[in-house]
Amino acid sequence: MTWALMAAALIFTACKKSDRDRPGIVEGEVVDVDTGLPIAGVTVCLNTCQRVGGDAFHCETTHEMKTGADGKYSLTFRGRRSKNFRLELVSSDSILPYTSYNIQPGQKTRIRLEAIRAFPAKVRLVIRKNEAPQLYCKNSILPPGPLDTTFSVWGPKNTDFILHLGAQDKTAGFVRGVRKIIPIFPGNSETTLIVIEDMLQLPKLQ
Repeated sequence: MTWALMAAALIFTACKKSDRDRPGIVEGEVVDVDTGLPIAGVTVCLNTCQRVGGDAFHCETTHEMKTGADGKYSLTFRGRRSKNFRLELVSSDSILPYTSYNIQPGQKTRIRLEAIRAFPAKVRLVIRKNEAPQLYCKNSILPPGPLDTTFSVWGPKNTDFILHLGAQDKTAGFVRGVRKIIPIFPGNSETTLIVIEDMLQLPKLQ
């Protein structure tokens, strides 16, 4: 074997060893971005991500756990440095992730994750007449006919939730509807009442 081939073999072997599976630990706490106080019961997940073209990534969750009463978490994992590991929070109605981090195996890392607390507001929706084939409300599709339902919307404190209501008018060839502003603030016990006499008499939804 020539010196060039021996050197290439040594480099290849070194690269293989440097990219072997390594143990890693990531731990820390999840806190409210506004108050700095710990948040319990939040799901922290560790994802492995692979680029699939351009800026698009395909991610799979390999480890996850919920924070304890003190907002703390600890995840132990194994992986290669060539992989992309991303630590983030799982979004829910009451929790909006604010920060996420890329991490590497082979070391112990401490990370403080921040989240935005969301608060609910109750809405009662009354539709007396709706002959449209489908009603679009809060990312849901509802059947035609009269409706009287109560539900909650969520958002960060002291913000407005924009509720979109729409119905396809096949005769006119466009969607009729309305946007309603729902105020979000802590301790809101009031119910916002929305009454619509006829969905197909509403103006074109802009």
